[in-house]
Amino acid sequence: MGLVRAFLGVGASPALSAAIGQWRTQHGPMPGLRWVADHNLHMTLVFLGIVAEGQLPVLARAITPVVAAQSPIDVHWHAVSWFPDAQRPRVLALLPQPNEALQHWHQQTCASLRAQGFVLEAQPYRPHISLARVRHTHDVPLQAGGMAQAMQVRQLTLFRSDSTANGVHYTACQSWLLGG
Repeated sequence: MGLVRAFLGVGASPALSAAIGQWRTQHGPMPGLRWVADHNLHMTLVFLGIVAEGQLPVLARAITPVVAAQSPIDVHWHAVSWFPDAQRPRVLALLPQPNEALQHWHQQTCASLRAQGFVLEAQPYRPHISLARVRHTHDVPLQAGGMAQAMQVRQLTLFRSDSTANGVHYTACQSWLLGG
């Protein structure tokens, strides 16, 4: 069995993807940034890292009850900012308003995965959608602006992350509807 780099996430809705496209057009090219491909726009719920393909069925069994118990979640995106912060920008990110339901879902999912032996990052959960990767910090403008857009999270997807000659590509492997 092989190894895959994987994460659990939520793909950007068509309406959100369109809003991001409009925002990019309005702000024009930004020196020092490399835009994330539209098909890769997502919010990570849990980064899994390198996982043996044989562990994927265990992962599915661990998260299925958590996803089934979770009602759809309304996420309100409101700010475009540097992530993790302006002093050390790695990405230009779309940030949501604080959301207790999203935080709770993340905690429940992590607890279920850890109970099955998965080793996960211990960092606090900071939901975001990466819009662009920072290439050169000296070329990055200081003010990014904002964007107001709502999205209802209705499903969770297991994504595989593959590095290609054209950049990283995320492939949806399996999805679960919230609330069963």
